[in-house]
Amino acid sequence: MRLSFVFEAEIGARGGELATALRLLPYVLTARTLANRHTVRDRICEVVGSSPGIRLSELKAALEVFEPEDVQACTADLIHDGTVTIDRHAPLTTHVVLSVGGAA
Repeated sequence: MRLSFVFEAEIGARGGELATALRLLPYVLTARTLANRHTVRDRICEVVGSSPGIRLSELKAALEVFEPEDVQACTADLIHDGTVTIDRHAPLTTHVVLSVGGAA
């Protein structure tokens, strides 16, 4: 197990990023229980890869064949593993902009 020291000032500076991670966690856990997880994730990657800068609301509309909750959960899972990125300092809403990993 790797351990590192984190100073209080660093935690304060990363407060928005940590809050976003905590808000995503329930969706990530839900995604891991979905039977269609891999199918939804693959489609999300296709859409985000071909439409950089797509909003979550637009992604849900583009993938209307899936339940919006499944799309949201799988998107959170992709954000968690770094495949899809967001601005972790921006408010976490349906207007958050998604891009291919490493771009944000």
